[in-house]
Amino acid sequence: MKTTAHSNNDNSSSNNNSNNSNGNGGGNSRIAKARSADRGATNIRKAIITRTLLGFPLGIAIGVVILLGVSFAAGDGRLHPVTPAMLAWMPDELTASFWQFVLCGILGAACSGSSPIFEIGHWSLTRQTVVHFLVLMSVLITVASVCGWTSPAGFSFEGTLLYLAIAALVYLVIWTSMTLYWRNWVKKANARLK
Repeated sequence: MKTTAHSNNDNSSSNNNSNNSNGNGGGNSRIAKARSADRGATNIRKAIITRTLLGFPLGIAIGVVILLGVSFAAGDGRLHPVTPAMLAWMPDELTASFWQFVLCGILGAACSGSSPIFEIGHWSLTRQTVVHFLVLMSVLITVASVCGWTSPAGFSFEGTLLYLAIAALVYLVIWTSMTLYWRNWVKKANARLK
């Protein structure tokens, strides 16, 4: 009798699986949706990890370009690797430069690694934007404050607020440009499908 019950369970299980593969079966569709959501979450995690790893060296490279630009702008023929504010609390210029490069890498990793937030399909665009903005700005303000970018003479609340306002404005311009670009792209893609 116990064997019969087991074989009946096997039959009902195979029936449920066939219903699921046909797209029928109420309970199984929830399981299929859960599995699909699980795959989506796994893909988002992979994208975050991959882009974070790629963003770290990119952040360092951008930091070097900015460092060279600032040094050329100074016009005295010297390399200015760090701000006086950062140098003031570091033991020497080499250590300060090392930590600035690490922090630039972290900033690059945060910028790149947070971009998959916009690929979370069950979130609204507003939620994606707010979370992305908060992640990015919290890392940016932390790195900028430690590196002395917010106020080269030393930390100041006003300098940090001004830096945040400028960063938010730049974010808004980039976000608006990207939103318009993708809306236009979708409109063209839809027109081609008609």
